[in-house]
Amino acid sequence: MRTLSDRDSLEQVYILIEQPMPPFLDILIEELSQSGISVCFSINEPSKAAEHSFCLTDTLEGIRFAKAHDMGFAWYSHAVADPEKDNQDKANSHSNQGSGIPSTALSAILNELISHAECVIEGFDEVTVDFIEKLYQRHKGIPWVIAKTPRTIIMELSLDDIDELYELYDDTEIRTQVGSLHEEKTDEIAFQKAYIEKMYGFFGYGFWIIREKSSGHLIGRVGLSHRKDFDGLEMGWLIGEPYRKQGFAEEACLAVIAYAKDILGQDELYAFIAKENVPSMGLASKLGFHPDSLYQISGKEMIRMTKGLQD
Repeated sequence: MRTLSDRDSLEQVYILIEQPMPPFLDILIEELSQSGISVCFSINEPSKAAEHSFCLTDTLEGIRFAKAHDMGFAWYSHAVADPEKDNQDKANSHSNQGSGIPSTALSAILNELISHAECVIEGFDEVTVDFIEKLYQRHKGIPWVIAKTPRTIIMELSLDDIDELYELYDDTEIRTQVGSLHEEKTDEIAFQKAYIEKMYGFFGYGFWIIREKSSGHLIGRVGLSHRKDFDGLEMGWLIGEPYRKQGFAEEACLAVIAYAKDILGQDELYAFIAKENVPSMGLASKLGFHPDSLYQISGKEMIRMTKGLQD
């Protein structure tokens, strides 16, 4: 069983920006300090980066510094109207400083390096400590914690969870309703690795795992996904047999509904539930979902239920 306390935590943020103090950056610096995360404004102080660090930069030297220390970085683009021109201007500046590299070639190098950024930031008005920490975690391959409830932690799946995942799916009810994992574990690992990279990494959401706080056990799954030919996000959930009828599913689902509304800005969710799956139909109704339409999917009669998230 993987514990929940062995997560690397962000210790230091390097802010290597040429421009004068951008608006709202001073607020972020104060919030970082209040969170116990140190801030450094020079690549020379100290010369060796802290192990758990992240970099905000708008310079070629800043990118090189981050990459030299295997550090994730975000590129600050100054909210310019033409990023290509901005990068060309930066390349001209570096070229004029005697790099010996033609400015057009330097611009191409800069654009290539920027493509490795965890994200491009155009302003700091909505950049929070949590946002920076999540960029750091994504670079390090640390699963995001999506939400915490009184009894559970909802978080991204990692490849360390595969054995527990097989234990969870060793359940007739789960296999009947949502299907089985791959028979060969190597195939499942390959599938989940691609899912982590492409779903979590690109969209920032997906089908997560539920861990019980008190024991750390993986007790179920809950999350949001896309379904072909349907707009919006579909919500799904499953709970292991020993934890059913104890309110765990409702607790986790309520947290994900709040996440969909408050973090992802969704105004509606839907769920597909097999007509004979009475417990899930009951929970969906309790959560505020209402029957919408009946569909035939993979030979099953499925009821599409929807829930509006407007105030």
